[in-house]
Amino acid sequence: MNISNEREEMMKMIKTVLAVMVGIAVIGGVGNYESTYTRTAEVTEVQNDSLVTFTDPTGNDWDYYFEDGTDLEVGDNVKLIMDTMHTDNNIYDDEIKKIVLDK
Repeated sequence: MNISNEREEMMKMIKTVLAVMVGIAVIGGVGNYESTYTRTAEVTEVQNDSLVTFTDPTGNDWDYYFEDGTDLEVGDNVKLIMDTMHTDNNIYDDEIKKIVLDK
């Protein structure tokens, strides 16, 4: 093999490696999706100004512990920003990420 053939082989190998890397990046990006959603709810219980229970329109209860207490009161309407925990077919492992008072 002469130098030009070696160079051509090296370029083919570099192009192949780059094509594989791009393919992996594209396939890896397919699985990325937004894992949060908004759920409306009503405050149904407040214990010790820290543990709050919310009930959504479908009757599911969600608890959230406020480390520094809260001013939420029974009857307040809120929007819960929920994380699916990447299990879209199961809401029972979802977690509350943020709570916004719905005025």
